[in-house]
Amino acid sequence: MTRRRSILLVDDEISVLQTLRMILEREGYKVTTAQSCAEALTRLTSGKFDAIIADLNMEADDIGFDVARAAVKLKPKPAVVMGVRQSRQCADCPGARC
Repeated sequence: MTRRRSILLVDDEISVLQTLRMILEREGYKVTTAQSCAEALTRLTSGKFDAIIADLNMEADDIGFDVARAAVKLKPKPAVVMGVRQSRQCADCPGARC
């Protein structure tokens, strides 16, 4: 029997988590979600993941790099994918999002 691949999804936006979870589960992955770096770090200590997909720009003091740093210490090391979505208006770029 083949083991289902396990992914930890980290994002502070619930709509992003729900959408990605639905897509990944449809593809056969076992998905665990976290809405903050603190929650993700707790999940990392309690489970084994083949991959981590994390947002770098989360609200408050959450920084996705903390999740990546923790993942490097795990054995076996999961693949880590970091994403950034530009979301604030930039004064230097009228009409653009930076």
